[in-house]
Amino acid sequence: MMRPSGKTLAQVVHEKALAAPSSPAIFHQDEAISYGELQQRVNQAARALLAMGVKPGDRVALLMGNEPDWIVVALAVSAAGALLVPLNSWYKRNELEWTLRHCGVSLLISASHYIKADYAALFGEMIPELAGTPPGKLRAAQFPE
Repeated sequence: MMRPSGKTLAQVVHEKALAAPSSPAIFHQDEAISYGELQQRVNQAARALLAMGVKPGDRVALLMGNEPDWIVVALAVSAAGALLVPLNSWYKRNELEWTLRHCGVSLLISASHYIKADYAALFGEMIPELAGTPPGKLRAAQFPE
C-alpha cells in the first residue's frame, strides 16, 4: 500500500476516494459512508462555504455533536483552505462568546440543538441581529469578523 501524498487530511481522504471509492470511511450507528460518498459530501459542503464567501485563511467555527456531518464540515473547511475552530459542545454562553471573539471567526456552523443545549436560542440571545438575517450576511458589533 502506498503512502498518501496529500498534505492535509482533506487531500488524503480525496486520494482514498479516488483509489477505493466504495470502501467504508465512516461507520455511525446503522449507517456506513463510503469514501466516494464522503468525498461527494465534502465537495458539496466546500462549494457552499466558498459560495458564502469563505476564503483561504478564514476561521470557520463548528459546533455540533459527534456525527458524520461534523467530519464532512471539518474536511470541507480544510478543502476550502480555511481553518477549523472546533467548539466544545459543552461550552456555556460566556465560553462561546470569548472563543468566537478571540479566534476572529468569520463563519459559524452550528447545530440548532444538541442533547440539552438549545444553540439556536443561545445564539439568538448572544447576537440579537441574528433574527431575520440570512445565512452568511450577519454583521454584529460584538463579533466584527
